[in-house]
Amino acid sequence: MHIMKIPKKYDSLKHAIAVIFKQEGIRGFYKGLFASSILVPLNYVIYFNFYEMLKLRVRKHLNEENSFFCFAIPSTLSGFFTNLILSPLWVLKVRLQADIYRGIRRSDFALANILKTTYQKVLLHYA
Repeated sequence: MHIMKIPKKYDSLKHAIAVIFKQEGIRGFYKGLFASSILVPLNYVIYFNFYEMLKLRVRKHLNEENSFFCFAIPSTLSGFFTNLILSPLWVLKVRLQADIYRGIRRSDFALANILKTTYQKVLLHYA
């Protein structure tokens, strides 16, 4: 497994706040807000829809109304499926933020570039 070493840019939380504010202003603290404002609600929509559907099925299958398993199984599976569905979008969000952090400018087709690069580097590596 290849582990990337990232150079340390900040010495402490206080130092990070000062550097970000000095270099980027208040906007530096809100990078990724747009993507997060889409992904977080989408996460909840997917999670709770799976949860309600699975809760009904588990209750019917176990013939119980309020046992531990009637809540544990649906919540665990809902979290798993939600992460499975949204993980690629979170990866794209993080890569966009990392490129901004590294000062890489993206064209108007940033998402297409990231998808292509991700496919080439990650998926083809495991094929």
